[in-house]
Amino acid sequence: MEERTEQEIEEEFDETIKLVLMALQAILQMLSGLMVIICGESIERPVRRSITTVGYDYIHKVLKEDPEHFRKMYRMYPNVFLKLCIIIREKTPLRDTRYICVEEMFATFLLTVGQNSQYCLTRKTFGRAHSTSSRNFNKILKALNTIASDMMVKPGSTVPSKYFLVDCGFANRRQFLAPFQGVRYHLQDFGGQGRNPENANEVFNLRHVSLRNVIVRIFGIFKSRFTIFKSAAPYPFRTQAEPVLVWARLHNFLRKECRSDEFSVEPNNEDSSPSLAGFEEDDDIFETQEHTNEWRANIASEMWRDNMNDVNEE
Repeated sequence: MEERTEQEIEEEFDETIKLVLMALQAILQMLSGLMVIICGESIERPVRRSITTVGYDYIHKVLKEDPEHFRKMYRMYPNVFLKLCIIIREKTPLRDTRYICVEEMFATFLLTVGQNSQYCLTRKTFGRAHSTSSRNFNKILKALNTIASDMMVKPGSTVPSKYFLVDCGFANRRQFLAPFQGVRYHLQDFGGQGRNPENANEVFNLRHVSLRNVIVRIFGIFKSRFTIFKSAAPYPFRTQAEPVLVWARLHNFLRKECRSDEFSVEPNNEDSSPSLAGFEEDDDIFETQEHTNEWRANIASEMWRDNMNDVNEE
């Protein structure tokens, strides 16, 4: 006999409790029916289904129905969903249990992160207890984390250094690259004929804000597909932090499988961008600030030189 895991024992215990409660309810209904017969009345009652098959039957039913509806609810098309379930079975230890299949566990996970349902919708859809849905969520999260490296495209070149793009609310540092103050910054400031960058600082600011918008758009894409990002999730910090890379890699996989599979992205209101107000410098960091400003100026000069070469070639 195969040795059962602790989770399977817990699941079996939960299901046993449910079956006992259902048996008690059936006895009460039978007694009620006897009372009705004695009173000369009859009431037609529907046949009850086993609660352990509700989710299985449901997910296999919706997989065969409208693909667009499935995509709206589970954030991917049925064929991609089934392909991921195969990968999970082949490359992770996760398997069907006596009471639930991988497809239902994965659907529960996607419904939670795609609709930000916090298990309310999953409980209504699959008829599972909150504790069962929570365990299934963590099982799938662990499984996706196992195969995450296969879904992330590794960079083809080595990046010698990296830094954060920040606004002028931060001092310019080696790891915190801020734009030039008092210089055009927003994309609309460079739009239209005759509004191209006129000097090195403006070229730097244009490329700074362009990169910043790429980052903002990426988060917009995440929030459109995985709506759990739109509000603070009621999970422990570790549970909140771990899924971010998993969802990023899952998004990469979905984009690879279907390039046109996009969700509407919330518009980015650029007027909410930080203003370029001055930053007050402390005396003890002025020398470091001076060196990093010189470093930024060198980057801007190289950008301006490349920009002028491109213009001359045209």
